[in-house]
Amino acid sequence: MRLRDEDAPALLASLERLAATLGVSIRYEALAREDERMRIRSGLVRLREKPVLLVESCLSARDKCLVIAEALSAFDLRRVFITPAARMLIDRAARMVP
Repeated sequence: MRLRDEDAPALLASLERLAATLGVSIRYEALAREDERMRIRSGLVRLREKPVLLVESCLSARDKCLVIAEALSAFDLRRVFITPAARMLIDRAARMVP
């Protein structure tokens, strides 16, 4: 499945709902900095013992989907409903994570 730009907004909404169901809060932040000493990238962190996914706010909807799918691939998803398109993207992301 190739993620087309026109499909990304609906898929992004689906992935955001899934994250909420799993108790993962998503924060869209301006992570890029001019400082060369420190580079911050999108990713999953624990903040006060709760999972928080930081996503670079300037990413396209398509790239936000890819970041969220990769993060959610680390969770046990067997008991939650996932749309077929979201499931395919998450499964693909899981195969790509080392």
